Amino acid sequence: GGDVAVPARDPRVEGLGATMGKRELSGLIHTWATFEDRYGGDINVTRALFARAVSLDSDRGFMWRSFANFESREGDLLVARHYFARAVNAEPYDGESWTQWAEVEQRLGNPDRAAFNARRGAELQSARELRNRGLDASRPLARKWAVSRTRPKSFETDRHDTFVTDS
Repeated sequence: GGDVAVPARDPRVEGLGATMGKRELSGLIHTWATFEDRYGGDINVTRALFARAVSLDSDRGFMWRSFANFESREGDLLVARHYFARAVNAEPYDGESWTQWAEVEQRLGNPDRAAFNARRGAELQSARELRNRGLDASRPLARKWAVSRTRPKSFETDRHDTFVTDS
């Protein structure tokens, strides 16, 4: 191919670096790349935007994961594998990256690697859900008493209606 106009090199975008930090700019460009990907933008422009976003901030696993999913949908599974590895290196406790990487490994014909990644992803996602719910991972069935002992509001009013009072 010929030269492709890459919006991420647009002087207006470059000028944002003076007013925004690299992290904020990378997030903005990543959002732009995601929009281009979702709504049928030019594949080369989308790829360039993802590349620009991760070049500005390579420590954000979710951006590598988005880039990997894009490459996977475009059929380049080896590049997708590489970007999933980058996502996991950037954020090793993000179960979503591990799980999606497992799907790519399955498509590449590596069932053992796919099973390992899927298992790791499931473990991390379960642990995150437990943390988000405020549950103790060592006692997943334990519940707080206050939650299980509350009575419906109607209990108090219904109880008074059923008693016969002496007058």
